[in-house]
Amino acid sequence: WRPTFVVLSDGKLKTPVLEPARTMAPRGHKLRLRAFVPDALGRHALKLRVTTPQGDAAPWFDRSITVGTQGAEVSIPIAHNEQAGIWKVEATDLYTGKTGTSRFTVQ
Repeated sequence: WRPTFVVLSDGKLKTPVLEPARTMAPRGHKLRLRAFVPDALGRHALKLRVTTPQGDAAPWFDRSITVGTQGAEVSIPIAHNEQAGIWKVEATDLYTGKTGTSRFTVQ
């Protein structure tokens, strides 16, 4: 089973945003992202999911985080043998179901 979240808000809740510090991620380094929900008045629970350049799920990167009004920094370690190409990161707000997307390139 999965819990159901109920959120009461006076305003429209916005889509999560993922801002990478850099769009290029060398192998053996960490990709840093800032995750936030614009105009958030409180904390939001986000589920991060990463997809390989071939479109396959990369569950070893998946995680759940909470972000406050200032957002949160996320670090994704890139292995020395990770696939080169353009990867996708999605942040789904567990309260609203809205998903924001970002991309990065593994060199």
